Amino acid sequence: MTLATTADELLSDLKTRAGIPDLDGRFGSTAALINAALLRILDETIRTKLGVSVYRAADGRWIAQTDLTLTVNVESYALPERCWSGSMGQVSLVDSAGNESLPLEYVEWEDLVAEEGVWAAPRYTFVGDSLQLLPAPTDATLTLRVRYVRRPSRLALVAACTKLTAVGATTLSGTIGSGWTSPTVVDLVRGNTHGTPLEDDVAVTFTGTTITRSSGTTATTGAKLVAIGDYACLEGTTCIPQVPEEALTYVLEQAAVICSRVMGDMEALRMHSTAAHEAQGDLNKAIGKRSDKSAKAINRTSPLRFAGRRR
Repeated sequence: MTLATTADELLSDLKTRAGIPDLDGRFGSTAALINAALLRILDETIRTKLGVSVYRAADGRWIAQTDLTLTVNVESYALPERCWSGSMGQVSLVDSAGNESLPLEYVEWEDLVAEEGVWAAPRYTFVGDSLQLLPAPTDATLTLRVRYVRRPSRLALVAACTKLTAVGATTLSGTIGSGWTSPTVVDLVRGNTHGTPLEDDVAVTFTGTTITRSSGTTATTGAKLVAIGDYACLEGTTCIPQVPEEALTYVLEQAAVICSRVMGDMEALRMHSTAAHEAQGDLNKAIGKRSDKSAKAINRTSPLRFAGRRR
């Protein structure tokens, strides 16, 4: 079995591995409902079982970065909507010239005590779904840069997404995904095996095969460039699994465990549980940090190296 590169292939591999017929009333009354149910099982596996493994390994695969505009005398700022389990990797300040400070000190919320201080060296904590600064900012020219563990997007079939055949600054072209209505909001996703998020929450309209941005421009250079062969997917979805290739077997075996339980097949349940445990061990070895001479290289200037750290 070759590695799955799309959600369709991952779905097909799960059906094969778990022995699920194309029509199986235990998952739905139609092929479409069965596919939807299995995609939800795969999503659950990726966001929970795999999510914990990626987080603990501090692997950096799911780290994203965003800049928040600061408001004078306002100390509380909402966490990014796609922040996985409230997990932040690093918080720092950026001045008007683009210079980034050293990481701010993190403190536990129960230890946070109001104090007089200089804004040049604040601390931060989390209260509810908000990041809280102490003291509140007094310089409106500063920006708050946060690196966080980004929750992977839900799986969608290729037919529900638009594969790009042309890319411009404000327009994109391709056969529009099934079920789209104009206007809508899309995510731009790398078309390779990693499904790297390129840009989230892009408001668009479309006519025929042309998608037009409602604001902003699409990156056509740099690390986040959008190119022919990439995908526009409805907001919060991706047709390319945002999963490390080393984790695909683990994801499939864990999903097969759930499917076996639904089908009441205890023998298959034991078999897939054992296989999932073995696959998890292999995964942890592949993505965990190494301390021997073959330690994997980590770009010291990359935000990816901050995954899993909260202070």
